[in-house]
Amino acid sequence: MDIQRFLESAASELDGSISWRRTNNIQEYAKGNLTAEFGEWVMELYIPYAVLELMGTFGALVIISTMLMSSTFIMTYRVYLSLAAIMDIFLLYVFGGNLVINVLTSHNTVYEVLLQSDISCRVYHVCIGLMTHLNVWLNVNLMIELFVMLVFPMKMNSESSKERAHFLSLLLLAVLSILNMNYFWTIKQQKEPLGIDRTEICYFDARFQLFETKIYPVIEVAVVGIIPTLTWLGLFIFTAKKFYKQGSTSPGGLLIPTREYWRISYSISTVYLLAHLPRVAWLVQRFVNYVKDSIQNPGISTLQDFHTELIDGNPLYNLPVIVAMAIKLPILAAVSSAFRKELRKLSRKICCCPSKRYSIARALNTPYKLSSMTLIQNSSSEFTLPT
Repeated sequence: MDIQRFLESAASELDGSISWRRTNNIQEYAKGNLTAEFGEWVMELYIPYAVLELMGTFGALVIISTMLMSSTFIMTYRVYLSLAAIMDIFLLYVFGGNLVINVLTSHNTVYEVLLQSDISCRVYHVCIGLMTHLNVWLNVNLMIELFVMLVFPMKMNSESSKERAHFLSLLLLAVLSILNMNYFWTIKQQKEPLGIDRTEICYFDARFQLFETKIYPVIEVAVVGIIPTLTWLGLFIFTAKKFYKQGSTSPGGLLIPTREYWRISYSISTVYLLAHLPRVAWLVQRFVNYVKDSIQNPGISTLQDFHTELIDGNPLYNLPVIVAMAIKLPILAAVSSAFRKELRKLSRKICCCPSKRYSIARALNTPYKLSSMTLIQNSSSEFTLPT
């Protein structure tokens, strides 16, 4: 009887030990190498991350609402700013919000999503890659639109603007979806490679190790780093020269709507792309580190670490991008009087205080009585044209 009790106790302890090791290893996999590489102080970033995420989410929702209701901005700017704001909401959570939840609740929600099924493991990587790349190019599109405005001014009518916005958005979505679709084939849910756990985790398929570690990182750096940066820089220089020439030699200088779009394109695209450069540098550093580590340790654990870095990212290099997304609303409000006007209209509508809108015809035909005389409304009143 004592022997049986002893065996049951030993079996229970063994199961507990295995369970503890499994849980511990999963937590380490989910946690990644952040604390090992930077120290525990990195986890303290959850405070600024939480503040920035709340600011960015609120700002993105305001931008989306404003652009949807706006009748002032042309369709291309409304589409690009709205899509970029939608991307910001998701990326703010992935880059910073997950760290906040991890610190406050000890649950890594991204890792839990990856472990749900093989489909969730694959689709998550495709979606995050697509949103990251699309957000970069949407900001470049603001400069492309400014270029079209200068070189092809006849293309700024409403129909042409609408067609161009839809065409470029769908083109970007199709090209970047095809580019990121490789994750659907090269990543899968599979057994933990070190043999410690009896569970399946999500990481690179070893059969595609060469592509995912040597070929695709170079393509990604070119698509989200080199090409958009050079495109933005070329358009920045070209449009700056054009605006300087028009503003200094044309009668009356630049038109007010052109100035509005100029300030929006320059400020939003410049801030975001400059903030994105540290993340591009991290992608290059991650690739170089893997090449060195794979020479010293060509085992499967190096491949797993390479993929874990892809999931976790780097909190220090992600911080500038999070700041850029969080301050987008204040930047727009600061540089664009038209956007401030749309914000006031939105706030009045939310507060159930509709503003009076007059046309010239209505103003001239609105009489009022002064003493016993009926007069036409005073021309000193302030009226605005309907939009």
